[in-house]
Amino acid sequence: MKIQPPRNQRLINSSDRMNRDGPQSGSREVCPERQLAVAVLSQAADDLRKFRHARRGSGYSLYADARKWITSNDRLWPYSFLNLCDALHLAADVIRAELLGNTSGRASLKSRTA
Repeated sequence: MKIQPPRNQRLINSSDRMNRDGPQSGSREVCPERQLAVAVLSQAADDLRKFRHARRGSGYSLYADARKWITSNDRLWPYSFLNLCDALHLAADVIRAELLGNTSGRASLKSRTA
């Protein structure tokens, strides 16, 4: 599953502190924080897909780590699954169900702002 970052949106409203110049009006660039968020979510999705049937070794470890991250309700870590979904304006329950294979005919990657 490939998740594309929305254009002209910031990962964190206060991320201007990270970029001294702040957001440039009309800029087509996606901030590095958003790119990282998308990369983390995409890597977890890839690990779940690739190693779903692994039962031992590094493949199983990657699968187990991705599954643990996705099923966690942690809000303390800035790059937790729930915080990334919020930052990317994704419905965490829908993404979680899709990634874990629990979809029930619901649209994939539904945005909460759509």
